[in-house]
Amino acid sequence: MFPLAQTRHPLVRTHFVLRIHVIAALFLFSPPALRAQAPDLRADLQAAYNRQAELFRQKDASGLRNWTTTDYVGYRPDGKKMTRDQEMAVARRQFAALREIRVVEYTLGDPELRVNEVYVTANRKLVALADGPRKASIRINSTTQFRDVWVQEGGKWRLRRHTVLSVMGTVGGKRVNWRTKRR
Repeated sequence: MFPLAQTRHPLVRTHFVLRIHVIAALFLFSPPALRAQAPDLRADLQAAYNRQAELFRQKDASGLRNWTTTDYVGYRPDGKKMTRDQEMAVARRQFAALREIRVVEYTLGDPELRVNEVYVTANRKLVALADGPRKASIRINSTTQFRDVWVQEGGKWRLRRHTVLSVMGTVGGKRVNWRTKRR
């Protein structure tokens, strides 16, 4: 049935016992260490997103730029790749088109710590007003789902990659729903 399990050679049995001990040690000792980091990491990232929300409400594209790394890359819903400067130019145009940003709220998923980066999937709720034809107000309600990659630079969390997964909501009462081509 299991030829290696039936062997009586001491080196083969020792190898299996050693593997079991290593696996048990990883299982027993690693999760508490990771769980101990997770609340602090989540709180740090939530604070970073809260600060971003405030910058959105203030329509401060320069402030948002300071939260990104120099090698920042953004992926739009259509799959287009954008550099840091391109992304900030789009943000400035969008902020100029909005009369008022009323609500910006972030809801985070569980952060995934990988070597030197943290991956987090999150949602951003946005409620804003824009000027329409003849200065009529157009209400914008949107929920954007995205996946971000954060790194620490100089003790501060900075955004390295932002991938928009979907944007759903209404603009002037008409439904919008964009899904990204890139996952």
